[in-house]
Amino acid sequence: MFRERETLTKQLDDLTAKEIELDKQANELNVPIYNAADNVDTVLEAIDAMLYNTNLRPRPPAPFKPSDFLISFNRATDDLDAMLTGADISPGGEMIMKLSDYAASMRKEKAALASSAVTLENDLEVAATSLEKLRSEVVGIRNSVNLVLKGLNTSKQVRKPV
Repeated sequence: MFRERETLTKQLDDLTAKEIELDKQANELNVPIYNAADNVDTVLEAIDAMLYNTNLRPRPPAPFKPSDFLISFNRATDDLDAMLTGADISPGGEMIMKLSDYAASMRKEKAALASSAVTLENDLEVAATSLEKLRSEVVGIRNSVNLVLKGLNTSKQVRKPV
């Protein structure tokens, strides 16, 4: 019975030492896990800030709904697929495709506005040229009228009875 007790005591000591070693390893692994979780939070905050800076949050433009850009991180779950929920931000995901389509439409709209601006500048140049011609015609007519009026004043002065 004494041997059994010694054996059990030795096994208990071995198990206690293993438990302490496992606790130590678990604590060493917790730090990188918490750091990684903090990094994920930082990335999500950066994404959220970019969405606000590009006016895609809180009220996104027409093709989008506010829920299209919501991404949440759940630290409490053990399921890796459930940690990140919300918009699909993978390279071939729905959010990236929608943003690509939106960016393409914005580029087209920008090109159309640039074309309109060129057309308006040309119209302005034509109008400015026409205005300049009209101004020169007005100056010419004004000079002609002044000459005629000067001639009338001169002829009135010559005819005055003395």
